[in-house]
Amino acid sequence: GVPQMIAEKLTIPVKVTERNYDQCMEWLENGPDTHPGVNYVFQPDGSRRRVTDENIEDLVEAIEPGEGWKVERHLTDGDTVLFNRQPSLHRMSIMAHEVKVLPYRTFRLNLNVCAPYNADFDGDEMNLHVPQTEEARAEADELMKVQEHIKSPKMGGPIVGMLQDYVSGLYLLTQEDKELDREQAFNLLAEAGEHTKDLPDGEKVSGRELVSIFIPDDISLTINEGEDDEVVIEDGELVKGVLDEDALGDYGGEIIQQLDIEYGSDMVAEFLNRVSRVGAIFLTKRGFSIGLEDLEVPEEATEKIKDIIEDSVEDTEDLLQEYEEGKMEAMTGKTLEESREIRVTKELNEAFTEIGDIISDQFDESSSAYVMADSGARGSMQNVTTMAGMLGQNSVRDTRIVRGYKERTLSHFKKGEMSPKSKGFVSSSILEGLDAQEMFFHQMAQRKALADKSLNTKTSGYMYRRISNTLQDLRVEYDQTVRNAQGEIVQFRAGEDGVDPQKSDRGLISTEIER
Repeated sequence: GVPQMIAEKLTIPVKVTERNYDQCMEWLENGPDTHPGVNYVFQPDGSRRRVTDENIEDLVEAIEPGEGWKVERHLTDGDTVLFNRQPSLHRMSIMAHEVKVLPYRTFRLNLNVCAPYNADFDGDEMNLHVPQTEEARAEADELMKVQEHIKSPKMGGPIVGMLQDYVSGLYLLTQEDKELDREQAFNLLAEAGEHTKDLPDGEKVSGRELVSIFIPDDISLTINEGEDDEVVIEDGELVKGVLDEDALGDYGGEIIQQLDIEYGSDMVAEFLNRVSRVGAIFLTKRGFSIGLEDLEVPEEATEKIKDIIEDSVEDTEDLLQEYEEGKMEAMTGKTLEESREIRVTKELNEAFTEIGDIISDQFDESSSAYVMADSGARGSMQNVTTMAGMLGQNSVRDTRIVRGYKERTLSHFKKGEMSPKSKGFVSSSILEGLDAQEMFFHQMAQRKALADKSLNTKTSGYMYRRISNTLQDLRVEYDQTVRNAQGEIVQFRAGEDGVDPQKSDRGLISTEIER
């Protein structure tokens, strides 16, 4: 989606010929201020004239087809343009899209394409480039279109896939007992822009039948075989399991992978557009929101969690007592202090894992928090555990918190104290709320994480720059060797196996060729 004000600024040169003369004159008569119009005209001698209200009539009379005149017309629907988001860290950071001119002042893009750009909607800025020649447009169409980059050149799996609301919607729609009235199913398909598919017979249509309409008949696959979340598709019918991130998401997307292998990228683009729309519209009609009650666990589970925390703190106190009495033995290759910290941290982390298991078992499966975590749409059960169960041990530099005042972390604790709470253990959940000391330790850990992130980004950016400059003159020749600018052989076979990951099935090439 390109704003009209930008479409009127960016232009494409068009030669005036017998075949397009009438169209060019129509654009020219619109002038520079009416879309689609013309901003400049190239005369046969190569000079460029700006189009104004005063000279439009003269230009219309002067221009003859086939004499070397060119008009620079506005961008219109269907033009091929290049779209880029910086930092450009891989080849999918700049891809070719088709223009759709829209009102208002923002670029708009399909949500399924956010992953390759690493784009979100919190103020990201992107660049638009308009290829100016037929050759450039042909290259963009053949080599850079989004659907040519569904699979990542890094690992040969999908990098374009459904995310967030689409995944949640399809996860809820494909639950085992989910049925829609025939009328509801028709309306859902119509709103998703699908007017040609036939619904299965019967007054009720299951969510799985509805989604199966979009899967080609000869697709059969099993995802997560033998596990609780197994998904089985037989001859284009979803017969078992719910669709989640493993089936449809970016970096997972097994259905997307199979469609790409069997049918090619255009089919994947159509599948993503239609099915994601069905998921989003179903979710909108059903309603989906999150509140505090989504994080509440039963009273019985809360009691269990309290008991686990108390037992864990007691066991930790016993370990510390053992250390103070000189009964603790050092682990191999570690000092006594290091051994103490490792044992204490292990004990407290085991409590967090145990609480996570209780919350997974006891949590209401219809709650929005569970739906998002289980489907892979957003977050994880670990996030749910910190919100509803316990935050756990905060660590700075992979150890319990030690820095602060002399011989203690905060003035709230005794000198030399080593108890879990005094070293950053938070027994509260986010839902209950943290006390002052817990909040302080939590902030220490988060500040360190934030600082590390920004420092690591800088380091990895510089490393990438150096390595890309080193490798920029390498290329794969027609004999499959990799050579540098001097023609010297660097590898006898590209990547040692001659496989282009982007054209492979997660790095493997199928040798079964149907005749």
